[in-house]
Amino acid sequence: MSYAKNILRLAGDSCRTVRDPVAGNGTHRPCFRSGDGRLAHHHRAIGHLGHHEVSGGAAELRSGLRVVLSCSRGSKALPYSVVSSFASPEPKRSTPTWGISAPDRSGLRGRSSEAHEKLEHAEHAQHAAGINKKIALLIAIMALFLAFSGMLGKSANTEALNLNILASDTWAFFQAKTIRRTTLSTAIEVMTMDALTASDAVKPAITKQIAEWQKTADRYRSEPETREGTTELMERAREAEQQRDTALARYHNYEVASAAFQIGIVMCAAAVVTATLWLAWVASGVAAVGVVFMALGLFAPHALHLG
Repeated sequence: MSYAKNILRLAGDSCRTVRDPVAGNGTHRPCFRSGDGRLAHHHRAIGHLGHHEVSGGAAELRSGLRVVLSCSRGSKALPYSVVSSFASPEPKRSTPTWGISAPDRSGLRGRSSEAHEKLEHAEHAQHAAGINKKIALLIAIMALFLAFSGMLGKSANTEALNLNILASDTWAFFQAKTIRRTTLSTAIEVMTMDALTASDAVKPAITKQIAEWQKTADRYRSEPETREGTTELMERAREAEQQRDTALARYHNYEVASAAFQIGIVMCAAAVVTATLWLAWVASGVAAVGVVFMALGLFAPHALHLG
């Protein structure tokens, strides 16, 4: 555009007058201001030439410049019709692009907004990926504690079953010994009554038998060497019952801990799927409760009565 204006100004310096066909061949009108060598009357033609650059194309621009240059080189008058054709009312000016369409600002804004959204989405995805890694680590830790609590719970359950069987067997042995001791005690009482009416020849034998039965009855009552007397068997059975109750208490604590860890894992998975961070915090609290019950099962199984 500036190049075309410079050419028109150069043409104005060479071409002093223009021929006016309306006023006649002998009438001439000034084409520029006096004293400055620039176009005056048809100054708006320069702006309109820029409009021709956009709408008319390069062919019309070259045609108009060719006329102006021919006038300038030959020092001839520029026809009035040519000048007036450029002197139409000036349209709304637009930035010349010389055959290149102006950039679509709305499209640029749309692409910029889309790029901004993609950037925000990428940042959000990166942030979510970091949080998901932490939640995955939390799930792994809870799964580890779940494995320990499950193993300890099964072990405690098996131990409780074995101790229950042992206590039942011990009580059965105790009952058998008690029956034997009671039978001997009864026989000793009967034999003692018979000794009162027996002859002197039979009394020594009866007395000897009563002593042997009494000795056996006393052994059935207490036998510290083998701990198979009724007294020792009662102690053994009660010890087995206490151990059984302790194992059951541990089992219940481990079961609660396992349930807490499982709930925590489920909540962490829900936190990853729904992108809800507070679920992960709640899951951490539930897992902490599971750790507390696991510690109670190990060190203080009777602190809470659960079963």
